[in-house]
Amino acid sequence: MKRTLTIGGSFVKGLYNIAVRQGADPKALLAYTQLKLEKLKDPDCRVSLEQYIQLWQISLEQTANSALGLELGADMNYERMGVVGNIAMYSKTIRDSADIIARFGRLLNESEMMNIKEEGDWVTMTYQITDPRYFMVSCIERSIASTVTLYRHLFGDRFKIREIRFQHKEPEYKSLYDKILQAPIHFSQPDNAVVVNRGFLDIKNPDAHDYLKSVLTQHAEKLLEKLGTHNRFRDKVQLFIMEELHKGALSIEKISSKMNMSRQTLYRNLKKENTSFHDLHDEIRKNLAEVYLKQPQTFSITEVTFLLGFSEPSAFHHAFKRWTGIGPSDYVKQFVARA
Repeated sequence: MKRTLTIGGSFVKGLYNIAVRQGADPKALLAYTQLKLEKLKDPDCRVSLEQYIQLWQISLEQTANSALGLELGADMNYERMGVVGNIAMYSKTIRDSADIIARFGRLLNESEMMNIKEEGDWVTMTYQITDPRYFMVSCIERSIASTVTLYRHLFGDRFKIREIRFQHKEPEYKSLYDKILQAPIHFSQPDNAVVVNRGFLDIKNPDAHDYLKSVLTQHAEKLLEKLGTHNRFRDKVQLFIMEELHKGALSIEKISSKMNMSRQTLYRNLKKENTSFHDLHDEIRKNLAEVYLKQPQTFSITEVTFLLGFSEPSAFHHAFKRWTGIGPSDYVKQFVARA
């Protein structure tokens, strides 16, 4: 049985507070999500991701502000990231703080992962939602805007961004992206990422404090141990599939190589959990397709086609009809009519 995934309560509290400041009815937010404000007073509390997504949905509706994710990210500080944010704040360099966020990222959000890749003179920080059920553009906007805001707060003009990439198409509030992110921005890209100069990772943090970092790290390790681990092998495979999905031509050979194991080992381990690579790949595509198509103002059918690794729209159409009984265009029309 798959356990409930959670997010750090500080993020939930931050979203609740900004929604209320922008006119949302506090009683409506709490009633819709079944959240308890008393629980959010504990800096180490956990909230289910189902409740978090519900809070996003009701907050966007109540505030009528599609840019809420960007604005929440721009309002972020390390303290609002709980113990992980405080460890990052006391780290010696950006490289150290980024490693901390990657190491303890599950304490922040169990469905989101940041990967750091160094190539030549550049470093790419990629943000990935690891479970299709919890994908929302607002969450990606918040994550990237908060990264930029936090590093600019620490390092000012020394924080130089080459480019920022988003998978979704350009929104109507593009001017707010420019105002908050202050960097070259590209939409309808294969990933969500911030690209910075590699040398920047080793700039010294003036607020570094070894002792406080050590104490907080011990606390974070205990929280991570309490949280437990992802025991299912299929969850690990899912991460690799989602990372490679947009590249197309995905095969069990490619994923097994990425996971440093043989094709036969990957096959056997999935079989033990009563699934197969083909079925898992198909399930991820279906779940993501439904999530993307429920955001028609953000993702066109053509964009969804290529984000899911299909070679052409007709191939996506046939697959989606096999999954749901109707084509993607009709699915969007039905969703819009019900909304």
